[in-house]
Amino acid sequence: MKKKRNFKGVIISLVFTLCLLLMQGLLYAEIISNELPKREGLKVGDVIFHSALKTEVQFDSNIYLSPNGEKDDIITVINPSFGFKIPLRGNNLSLEYDAAINRFGRFTENDHIDHRIQADAEINLTDYKISITDLYNRLTDRAGTEDVNRTKRQTNIFRTGISTERDQLRFDLSYSNLLEQFLTSDIFFSTWTYKDKSNMTHLIDLEGSYRFQPKTSLVWENAVGYVDYYNDNDFSPNSYYIESLAGIKGEWYSKVTTDVRAGARFQEYKSSPLANDENYCNLEARGTLDYALTPEDALNLRLAKTIYPSTYQDMNYYTVNMLGLNYSHKFYKTLVSLFGSVQYNTYPKDSTEGGIVDKRKDWLYSSGCSWRYDIRKWVSVEAKYEYLKRDSRFSNLDYAEHLTTLTGTVGF
Repeated sequence: MKKKRNFKGVIISLVFTLCLLLMQGLLYAEIISNELPKREGLKVGDVIFHSALKTEVQFDSNIYLSPNGEKDDIITVINPSFGFKIPLRGNNLSLEYDAAINRFGRFTENDHIDHRIQADAEINLTDYKISITDLYNRLTDRAGTEDVNRTKRQTNIFRTGISTERDQLRFDLSYSNLLEQFLTSDIFFSTWTYKDKSNMTHLIDLEGSYRFQPKTSLVWENAVGYVDYYNDNDFSPNSYYIESLAGIKGEWYSKVTTDVRAGARFQEYKSSPLANDENYCNLEARGTLDYALTPEDALNLRLAKTIYPSTYQDMNYYTVNMLGLNYSHKFYKTLVSLFGSVQYNTYPKDSTEGGIVDKRKDWLYSSGCSWRYDIRKWVSVEAKYEYLKRDSRFSNLDYAEHLTTLTGTVGF
């Protein structure tokens, strides 16, 4: 019965994708979309409405990211979305919602529906701009590169800020509230459950920049954050951190656009009877660099050196060192991309796996290619292949995964 359902799901998805290619006759206005970058939306008075329907058929060679005895499956994803944008005398208000319905052909216990809601407001005053953003996600996904479990959780990121620009100087002051709430009581270490890792972060960020060229600025960013594990347990220690970064942002040369920042971060943890409460103090860096080889060819370089909250044993965090490269080529209505990345994760103290006591260290590799064909402004198809591999100090944490995805999108 599972094989029959699997085959039927694939046929339905392929037929649905074909139907997307045959639909015609919509009106538009410019709304940004990764799958439909040239769609325009439907304008009614001053309000711009937009909607899309995306369907994916994905073959995953290792859905549980197991080191051996891999389980493969074909996953069908139906992803409707809709929203609107209202320009108000130089100000903007927008709202968008989308749902991702995930159906597994063989291992149906993994079926789930993800939800995303995003609201944005931009108020332009004479000398200042006020921005307000709220992004809510309810999803069943892996929490990061260290966790192989599909853990049900919800996140909410609220940010409000005020910015001003005077001659060559620009300042941006913001407050952010970041919620990550795990919705399962599954134990991941000792008596520690995922719910014990639910947290809220309060963040104040001040960024100043000096424009020394027409399109290029020196940037200095300072942030202070407080992380509160609000379930009142003694396991997850609260912490605060201070981060200061400096860098360069803008179109440095005619073909080079960059936003690269580096500095330091200090994070202090409260004491805990179970978790590692060692403080963190190290270099921090992040950024992107885009190089336009030709009008049709582009290179994108990404880098990051930072820390992430951990759900591995009694660790509070793990450090991430990542370098990624993407090459894209446009011709006619087609975009072809080649991409790859390497990432090195390290943990602050020894742990035990398979009788081995050592610090966990993971190398993660990713490579792949994609092809997207924009048939019309409102319809596109894409084929993508990606290879993922983790090579850990502990062999029972290794995995390799092949992902092949076919996507069809229609929208306005």
